[in-house]
Amino acid sequence: MYKRTLTVLLVLAAVAAACGGDDDDDGGGAPAEGEDGSEQAADFDPDGVLRYGVSLTGQGVSGQLAPFASTSVCDVLVMAPIYDTLTHANPVTGELEPGLAESWEIVDDQTVELTLRQGVTFHDGSPFDAEAVMAGLERNAAQDAAQTAASLAVIESVEAVDDTSVRINLSTPAAGSIPAILSGREGMIVAPSAMETADTEPVGAGPFRLAEHQPGQQLTYEKNEDYWNADEVHLGGIEVVESEAGPPTTNALLAGEIDMAQVSPDVLGGLEGDPNIEIAEQPAKSYYKLNWNLTQPPFDNLQFRQAINHAIDREAVLQAVFEGMGNVAWGPFPEDFYGYNPDVEGVFDYDPDEARRLLEESGVEDPSFTAFVPPTPLFIRFGEVIQAQLAEVGINVEYVQSTDIVQDYFTDRGQPATVILWPPRPDPVDTLRVQFTPGNFNNVGDYSNEELTGVVDQILVTDDAGEREPLFQEGSQIVVDEALDLPVAYAPLLHAARSNVGGEVVQNENCQGVDFTKLQINAE
Repeated sequence: MYKRTLTVLLVLAAVAAACGGDDDDDGGGAPAEGEDGSEQAADFDPDGVLRYGVSLTGQGVSGQLAPFASTSVCDVLVMAPIYDTLTHANPVTGELEPGLAESWEIVDDQTVELTLRQGVTFHDGSPFDAEAVMAGLERNAAQDAAQTAASLAVIESVEAVDDTSVRINLSTPAAGSIPAILSGREGMIVAPSAMETADTEPVGAGPFRLAEHQPGQQLTYEKNEDYWNADEVHLGGIEVVESEAGPPTTNALLAGEIDMAQVSPDVLGGLEGDPNIEIAEQPAKSYYKLNWNLTQPPFDNLQFRQAINHAIDREAVLQAVFEGMGNVAWGPFPEDFYGYNPDVEGVFDYDPDEARRLLEESGVEDPSFTAFVPPTPLFIRFGEVIQAQLAEVGINVEYVQSTDIVQDYFTDRGQPATVILWPPRPDPVDTLRVQFTPGNFNNVGDYSNEELTGVVDQILVTDDAGEREPLFQEGSQIVVDEALDLPVAYAPLLHAARSNVGGEVVQNENCQGVDFTKLQINAE
């Protein structure tokens, strides 16, 4: 049977067999601690190439290779190896760490200064300096940038103070948010020479360079020996290959056609029978939810929204859809988030009688609506369970399948609701800001709540977790009390890997893959 580990960071134990671990190591797969206290990787093949399977033709990866052209958060999977980011956000703790910027300073509410690493170069040999970063940030913030422009809209100007210092001037007090935002696509810097061609011929300063791209089929990467942290990169290359989600990916893993892939709970049973498959499980910050237009009937009615929330048995959803894995979502943030508010737990516990009472008091004459749902087995099953539970209290839901929720729901507003998986943003304040404050794309009805907007504005000016914590708690309470959406489940992040893969499996959220710099191909 496959091996399953519940630790947050799975150190693949199969290295032990490959390396012949002894009494002085911790099993072979974990980095061994040297006499000087430093961590040394177990034996690995420096030329090893990891084959990672993912759908390159479905709804996830868009095929865009420039951060400013990217139309899906899933593109991080294929772009992060090329570009790296100015700051790094730890996928587990959320804490910010240095990236291509070795440090940063909040000068005041509207000014941030970055200090860049010295001696860094792009893949074409040109310097990764303040002028290049200035140009890159300006391009990512341009109005025609598909998805990075919104997060960087507060930038008024960018200055190259000297070769390694960049000053970012903002139009509004939001300096506390900028360092975290720069850990996402917004902080991926394209080389000046590739600004016009990056979408097909990308040039960055990341740990891998793109050697070949066959759209919809495969991306081939080679290690960048000049990367600032090259000694800690143990893969010789990566091949990201087309692999349809579900049974096709399971079969490819079992056949050894791919070394690693993200998997969902419903396919774990298909991996039984192969003792060389490891499963890495990591708590997720993305939550499955029903999203609705808060200014369109019947969702402009608070009691109707509250009735829906009371009608859902979240534990039953976990069992029926996610094989009992994951956690109930009571609000917009998971329990391990530093700003989590425990008071939101059970505000809308499963209470069909209370749901019926609220529905009657709402005055909604026709308690029915149509919602979009992505046409994948997991989303469809999720929608079916929600549909059945709502029917029990007298609310009728019909679904329309959509292969492009962004266009159909968020842009065209074709239906008043949709099933989605909400991924966390680089700065967690954007889970509140872009969904529930005016003037944001994801707030399809331009809903406005002055109290919540005021809380968000306070969060934006500081990056101090101690100052932010009570504000996140206050904002979460407003979102839950006002039933601004239907949060249901935090499903776990799952990756399956064959025994030739070693190192740490550090999983990025949603469909954004893994940190390839933490992995290796074991030496034979």
